[in-house]
Amino acid sequence: MDPDLIPLFNATGVIYVKGSVTSIDADAHRLEIVDEHGVQSTLTYDKFVLATGSCLSRPSVSGLSEHAFDVDQIEGAKKLEAHLASLASRPDSNARNTVVVAGGGFTGIEAAAEMPSRLRDILG
Repeated sequence: MDPDLIPLFNATGVIYVKGSVTSIDADAHRLEIVDEHGVQSTLTYDKFVLATGSCLSRPSVSGLSEHAFDVDQIEGAKKLEAHLASLASRPDSNARNTVVVAGGGFTGIEAAAEMPSRLRDILG
């Protein structure tokens, strides 16, 4: 998990378990799980959050790896931030001032909505 949220979870009484849920008994508030080490166990819960995560898909498109950024992980977001900050030192052009957001999920929508103000802050 990156960034490390375990201290926040510990401070709020959240128990984080990395693994796979094999069975949910909602009436009994009980889960059967297999943890990241392959150990099977039963957990009981008051409230249960199943955070399934996602997996970035990068199709084989010419130029994509050289010119595209993602915010799937913190490192990708840092690379995008550094790229955006570097734009002010580049000559004004349509290419410098154009952003394409691919992805219509919540993250893509948020990126598309925030990008104009981010670029105004950086480029003036």
